[in-house]
Amino acid sequence: MSSTPTRAAVLLANDRFRLELQPDDRGIQVTLEDRAHGRTWGPVPLLALEMHDRPIRREERVGAYRVESLQASTSSARIVVAAPDWGVELALELRLLNDEVRVTLCASDLVERFADRRKLFAVDVLPGLLTVRGATGRLLLPVNGGMLCKPFDKPAVRDQGLIYLEQPRWELSTLVPVVAAWQENEPGLMVLASKCAAEAQFRVATDGASAGHTGFAFCLRQQWIDPVEQDERELRVIAIPPDVDAVHFVSKRLRRHIIADLGKKTLEQRAAESPEVAYQLRAMTLKLFHGMQNRGSCIYDNKGLPESHFWNTMNFAETAEILGQLRRMGIEHVYTQSVGWNARGHDGLYPTRFPVEENLGGESGFRDMLRVGRELGYHCTVHDNFQMNIPE
Repeated sequence: MSSTPTRAAVLLANDRFRLELQPDDRGIQVTLEDRAHGRTWGPVPLLALEMHDRPIRREERVGAYRVESLQASTSSARIVVAAPDWGVELALELRLLNDEVRVTLCASDLVERFADRRKLFAVDVLPGLLTVRGATGRLLLPVNGGMLCKPFDKPAVRDQGLIYLEQPRWELSTLVPVVAAWQENEPGLMVLASKCAAEAQFRVATDGASAGHTGFAFCLRQQWIDPVEQDERELRVIAIPPDVDAVHFVSKRLRRHIIADLGKKTLEQRAAESPEVAYQLRAMTLKLFHGMQNRGSCIYDNKGLPESHFWNTMNFAETAEILGQLRRMGIEHVYTQSVGWNARGHDGLYPTRFPVEENLGGESGFRDMLRVGRELGYHCTVHDNFQMNIPE
């Protein structure tokens, strides 16, 4: 690589993409051309920094930064940027590799000179690149395992969430490390969080008119005291052809990443190795809610009941009868999880929490229920959970 003057445009190109990096007074503008399908995206900023100022207890988005160095070859570039007022310096690497643009951030490149009072919380990468407009625009968000959004008729909204299953935003159920954007019957783009995906933060915004965009940020920390994960972070930008079903394309590309890059086995392979997995693939999965207690941070009104009062919703004998009804209805495979079989249990305390709640039938009733389930050919398990474990 050779050093390039920070005011000169840099061009990276291969058979699939042409990437232009144009430094300006605020940083670097990026334009991405999908050469295979004749679509240009951008220009958009290379990044934006999200800082936390501890003395004034405020987070601030920093869109202007200084380009310290820009080194490039025909298919890759390394850019070092700094925000001097914030004491932050970091490096991003961009590489064209086959049909992907890979964007990498290494935590070891991060410098925080004023870390006692100013810290970098996130690096928003190529903000606004995945933008669509009009009635044919579609966004694919990693919500609930994948959700389509049509920005055209939506109010102005801005949101974000971590991959995977961010605890304070549990309801989002962010389960897949991908976002995508396309216009119907036109080329699109997807972004895959391929390394340190659990530290990737998806972003989505609509303008209340006809446009919306999505993308990823490298999340370094969410709280002041959080340590920074030292693993390399990587995003992959991939073109979506105009003549394919975009959702299927993204799904297949994600599957390829899971199998080829992460080395995960298919369900068919796992079922061949595990009778339990083979059974569950054919089974109806049920959570059996036996009871809970009127305490914990989820309960706001105990309706005058004593502080510790157990609510019996379905005892073990009733559960055994229900399982028998399912078998008589012809349901041959059922996988159950018993919830609330002990009022004080929660995720951090499983797999066992005894004694079993007497109001439900006690340990003997619990064993009888499990025996009935096994005799019916069902697989019965437990989830030790009642409501919340925060007070404990």
